[in-house]
Amino acid sequence: MIGSVLSFLAVSFSLLPVHAKKTISHADGFLTKVANEAGVAQKDVPTVMGEVIQNALALTSLVFFILMVYAGFRWMLAQGNEEAASSARKTVVYATIGLFVVAGSYAITNFVTTRIVQGNGNVGGFVDLENADYTNLGCCFDRVRHPSKWGELRATTWAWRITTQGDCQTQGETPTSFDELVGTGNWQFKDVNSKDQCELLYKGFCKENKCYDLGWSAPE
Repeated sequence: MIGSVLSFLAVSFSLLPVHAKKTISHADGFLTKVANEAGVAQKDVPTVMGEVIQNALALTSLVFFILMVYAGFRWMLAQGNEEAASSARKTVVYATIGLFVVAGSYAITNFVTTRIVQGNGNVGGFVDLENADYTNLGCCFDRVRHPSKWGELRATTWAWRITTQGDCQTQGETPTSFDELVGTGNWQFKDVNSKDQCELLYKGFCKENKCYDLGWSAPE
């Protein structure tokens, strides 16, 4: 009896269609297919994180407003009760301190992340800079600024990297989630013989041009 059952299962499984082995590398394709069929908008990580931070700041502002109104009413209705008035004052002070901490944290984080993304630039990626074929590669200067809304702290940077002229032009004329400065005047390509020569050109370029600028400005 057991032998018959095992034989039946073996024959059944042998008739099942054989599929190619799936690996972790297929996950991205499956997720994209599911997202498309579900009608979910696909966004990159910086965009999603930006929306999360924006919503968090909006929530912080709302909480601050509620606390200030609450403390104000308590202060007005204290009617000489020093304990109630003192509690209201503490609420105002703590809410203000909390707002400054959140705003300061955001400003510092924004400064650090924009400087890391832009200041370091792309100094070659996976290119072996010491042994690269500089007959096909050269020095690309790319003016970079992270996109944001008006009034946010942003860094504008001229970054250098070793790449082909075609890639330099493509990156210099294509807006991305990390760089909104594109088009003529925002990228340059120079023929060089080594990484050191590119660095020297960059230093000379920065003496004649402002390579790093940090400020509160509106998008161009």
